[in-house]
Amino acid sequence: MYVLASNPSAERELGMTTEVFKGKGLQDFVLEEHKEEFVKKLRKAKRSYYLFEFDANWKTADNTSKILNFAACKLKLKNEQEVLQIIARDVTELREAQA
Repeated sequence: MYVLASNPSAERELGMTTEVFKGKGLQDFVLEEHKEEFVKKLRKAKRSYYLFEFDANWKTADNTSKILNFAACKLKLKNEQEVLQIIARDVTELREAQA
C-alpha cells in the first residue's frame, strides 16, 4: 500500500511534506520493531469494509516517535479500484497518560 496524498495537518504533525510521503509505503514510516505488526493490521483493514482502528509507533522527520491512532476504511472508486482511506491522529499523550 502506497501513499497517494497527505494533508497539511499530517505534514505539520510529522514534519514531512507530501513529497516525502507520496509513493512510499506507510510501513516505511513506522518504527522498525513495529513494522511487521503494522503491515498485518493494514492487511486486515484492507480485507474489511468496516472501519478498522489501531495504534502504531510512527517516526517523525526529526527521528522522534509518536503514537498514532489509525482509522482505516476500504473504499471502492468509480473505476472499481479499491483504496484504503486512512485518517491518523496523534494519541501519544493520551496513551502515555493511560499507562
